[in-house]
Amino acid sequence: MNIEIVHEFLVKDDAVSDCCRRVKCFLDKNLLLRYQEVEIDPALCVSGINDTFWPRIKTAIATNHEILAKFLAELEENGFNRTADFIDMEQGFVSKTLHTVVHLLDGFIGIDSAFYSLVDDSHWLDRKRKERIEKNPGKYHLVRAKGRCHGISSDFTGLLRHFDL
Repeated sequence: MNIEIVHEFLVKDDAVSDCCRRVKCFLDKNLLLRYQEVEIDPALCVSGINDTFWPRIKTAIATNHEILAKFLAELEENGFNRTADFIDMEQGFVSKTLHTVVHLLDGFIGIDSAFYSLVDDSHWLDRKRKERIEKNPGKYHLVRAKGRCHGISSDFTGLLRHFDL
């Protein structure tokens, strides 16, 4: 089985080539997320001046919210409705789900990250960052990266996620 995961990265730099290099370097050195191959097509990178910049960010952040809501629903389905419930959580799939939720909230990238800001190490875009982009849109770029893994079993999360670092 082959998988491909697409991430949209917000990067601050003058040159698209430097933005692409920074994303590639980030993915190559990342300990939590590993791909056999990373593709970044500079033609798909857009600056804050481009008409597709804000719609792409909005779509990717909405995907992050959908993923987060799905994980929270999984926790609730397993009886975890309040933070006090976590004290009795056993280690296993449910605790890994909580771990992923915390990563999304705390700014650690994972296979579930549709949007990720290298500027703020965040899955979200706060009001202050949006204002900074609007004041200087040519300095911000959205870089689309595709991570691929080839010839793996249907249980591929062990290849991509390492919870026991």
